[in-house]
Amino acid sequence: MTTKWTFALAISTLLCPIFINGCSSTRNIHLPIAEDVTPERKARNEQFLKEFAQRRSQAELHAAINYWQRGDIDYCHTSLNNILERNPEHREALLLMANSLLATEKAPNALTHIKTATLAHPNDPEVQYTMAVILEANGQPDAALAHYELAVELAPDNETYLAHYEAAIEVGGHDDQFIPNNPDDPPEVKVLAAPMDNSDKALADLQNTLADNPNDPQILIFAAVSALRSNQPDLAVKLIEEQLSSFPKSATLRQALATAYYRLGNYSATQVVLQQALSLDNSNGLSYFLMGCTLAKLEKFDDAKEYFSRAKAIDPRLRQ
Repeated sequence: MTTKWTFALAISTLLCPIFINGCSSTRNIHLPIAEDVTPERKARNEQFLKEFAQRRSQAELHAAINYWQRGDIDYCHTSLNNILERNPEHREALLLMANSLLATEKAPNALTHIKTATLAHPNDPEVQYTMAVILEANGQPDAALAHYELAVELAPDNETYLAHYEAAIEVGGHDDQFIPNNPDDPPEVKVLAAPMDNSDKALADLQNTLADNPNDPQILIFAAVSALRSNQPDLAVKLIEEQLSSFPKSATLRQALATAYYRLGNYSATQVVLQQALSLDNSNGLSYFLMGCTLAKLEKFDDAKEYFSRAKAIDPRLRQ
């Protein structure tokens, strides 16, 4: 008994402080905490966070697409901005932002986002193609051509990129055919053919000149083409639309108007005006060629090829 009692007393003596002090004593006990700092655990944590961020961005991207398809532009842009705040180089978000801004006639803003995309993704053919389209809409056809070319190099089997690239080459090289070569043009026409840096003055001068020559469409054609050469397609549209009804039988004037619409990216209007031009003169290869370019922009490739063929049959210089 003595031995058992001695053992029990010893155990009680060891446990007594804990039982006496209760929970207050346990708060002073500092158990060692094993810190998991192994590279494997750290890598797993980083991968988890990365995948979580990707899933979050993907969900917001789907939401932005749905908003865009429903026409809720503000909500679409809110979702895209959330993505871009976390990842300013997010490819899909930048592309959708740029395209949505372009579609809502905010081409300069679209250019800002697509420039970011091209810097972040220089070897992406869709990014290069979108940059070309937006540059065209911003009145920079020469710069657009270089990006069309790069898109084709990166994706040579893409028919859309190839068709737009060829159209950009050909349209860029045929604007001069809108201008009649007549050395005996009156001085007023030669003045209007000079670069137009003052649209208000150009309109005033044109109105005065047309008043003196009410039956001469050449003056209006020269003025419009001068605006195109000065990279002012919007001015060309304004010049022609104000006077087009005065020259109902001028196919050349409608060609010039179609080119201005094309430069502005208004391909539906381009198609309508070219149909008018062809109804007035179905022997003009350039009208067929421009229609082919326009249909290619509208991704009606089979119809485009037919117009390209007609253009080439009339004028072999108008190759596809």
